[in-house]
Amino acid sequence: MIQSASLTVRSGDTLGALAERHGVDAEALMRANGMDPALADGRVSRERTDPDRLMPGQHLQIPSATPGYEAAHVVRRGDTLSAIAERWNVSVPDLLAANPRFSGARIGDGLDMRRDAAGGWDPDALRVGDLIRHPGALTGTESVTATPAVEPATELAPVATGDRAAATGAGRIDLQAFLDPRLGSQAPAAIVIGNAEGTRTAQGGTTAAFGGHIDPGNAAHNQGSFSYQSRAASPAEADRLQLQRLQGRVPAYEQAARAAGLDPSDARLASSYFDLYNQSPAAAARFLDQMPRLSGAALTPERLTQARVDAFVNPDTGRRFTNANGALAGGGFATIAQARLGRNPTEAEVQQTIRADQQRRTDAMENALSAQGLLR
Repeated sequence: MIQSASLTVRSGDTLGALAERHGVDAEALMRANGMDPALADGRVSRERTDPDRLMPGQHLQIPSATPGYEAAHVVRRGDTLSAIAERWNVSVPDLLAANPRFSGARIGDGLDMRRDAAGGWDPDALRVGDLIRHPGALTGTESVTATPAVEPATELAPVATGDRAAATGAGRIDLQAFLDPRLGSQAPAAIVIGNAEGTRTAQGGTTAAFGGHIDPGNAAHNQGSFSYQSRAASPAEADRLQLQRLQGRVPAYEQAARAAGLDPSDARLASSYFDLYNQSPAAAARFLDQMPRLSGAALTPERLTQARVDAFVNPDTGRRFTNANGALAGGGFATIAQARLGRNPTEAEVQQTIRADQQRRTDAMENALSAQGLLR
């Protein structure tokens, strides 16, 4: 289980410098420690939430991105480069290349805390607090979330499913209640989709990524259950704003489902569409176009996973769709595959990465739907 790291403030430290040193977003660092980013103006006020009121000896929690896809890793006691490389599923040579201050030629020579003649540090002598950069600078326009850890950071007050009025029968939901912005982070959709994002637990708690993290697909600042990337004052506000956005998609979704002979209140079908829209609106539009392929048989998790894959890869040609900007759909997945393999992936390997991610998200939502009593 991945534990959140912490740091101790030293004389002269600032939030901005600490965030850069530890490879995290400055606003995410503030929010993870109960500070108000709006007060970060370089002047120390009397407000306890003022980020400029740092005190030597103060302990701060370092928010993490989705474990395994952080922009950087802060060395803890017992860490080794090989263990960090294994965690990120990258090769040690690639890790060394991303961290040129280390000398690869010195691996296995024995611990030596001194630099060599060329100024390189011994990779076998990591120091607690060192910052190790991820070799894969993930880029792309579609949000891609890696396998989440389920380390709870805080627990939101539970709300009974009946009180939410989302469940209307065996596997059927009230879409308005499911996506109700008034419920904010307590909305069933926030929990179900958040579990796929790695920001929420299936039981409704939050993970460290909920408070703020860097998106592994496009390096943007995310916060809240949905990994919201637009401006929001808090994770709770981010959840309300995204729920409003998702509610705006209900008419188009219901129309497409009914036209295909499907029940739009089906919990699995609705979760699949709105989660896919949260991940990639372009893929979600293709999902609606291909809904007729889902008619005539039970909407099992396996069939829905295939439909999600088909939103990125044309099932008639076996080739990825082209987005409006001319780029192949799922560009972020290609970058992830490259980072994992240490080389340019084949098209088959990119498509395997897409399938693995869509399967993972489906499984996560299945767990959350069950835990929230929405598959009764």
